[in-house]
Amino acid sequence: MQAIRINEFLKLPGLHTDYIIPGLVPKTGRIALYGAPKLGKTFLALQLATAVAQNTAFLGHQVTHGGSVLYLQFDTPAPIWHERLYALQQGGINIDDGFGVFTIRPNDLPKVCNILDGHTFRQLYDMVCQVNPALIIIDVLASIHRLDENKAQDMKLIVERLNH
Repeated sequence: MQAIRINEFLKLPGLHTDYIIPGLVPKTGRIALYGAPKLGKTFLALQLATAVAQNTAFLGHQVTHGGSVLYLQFDTPAPIWHERLYALQQGGINIDDGFGVFTIRPNDLPKVCNILDGHTFRQLYDMVCQVNPALIIIDVLASIHRLDENKAQDMKLIVERLNH
């Protein structure tokens, strides 16, 4: 082990982070939206998805590496999800046929989703390969596993699986 000065650390190669939205959303890594229920986290995530898909600004920050988005919505029943998407469209967001936000077809939604299950993981992996997204949004994280979110060991398993 060797100590180096922080100015030397800044000069080390390979430590630069590329961003989808500079300073907000890294190209590789994870971010989380936290908050009490019914405060608009899903609408915020949808606005992020549309900004990345359309390569436009999000909360005043320009998307620099846009692309398709895979929005994995497991928490909201399909009719309510439909209403939210319709509200987004009515709010002026263009979601025409060329729009690059993808979600799971309602009939294909599993009754129970567990990313630690090999079959479920393979289905999600295949969907990611099909869409090749710049960004994946999981709404909500608790809906893709059956472990205790308050236990670091349990969440480590989920994060490791998501890294594949």
